Amino acid sequence: MSAEAVIVVFIFYMIFAFFVSYFSAHYMINETGLFESNIVVATMINLLQAVLAIFVWFLYSVGISKSLFFDGLLFSLLLLFVSEVALVVLLYANKEKVNYHLIKLKEIVRILKYR
Repeated sequence: MSAEAVIVVFIFYMIFAFFVSYFSAHYMINETGLFESNIVVATMINLLQAVLAIFVWFLYSVGISKSLFFDGLLFSLLLLFVSEVALVVLLYANKEKVNYHLIKLKEIVRILKYR
């Protein structure tokens, strides 16, 4: 397999890791209402998947050349940083919407409780 194909697979895997962590955190924030702890869990999921991808990149590229490994390592760290920042920013942007729905849900429960 050529290095270009492996890089494309690597990019798709990092995008997949971002979406898995985003949707898991978004679902859990909606279910529990806990924001900070679910952000930490989502960033750890994203970090774990990125470390696994970097390890696979190490296994693939070390036999070819060290410069290919270090270029891929730098690229993967850049992708990791961008995905972590995007994850936190997108979840923080949805925090206001989630808080609004939780307040409405508490009002409905309070109204139904006094009937």
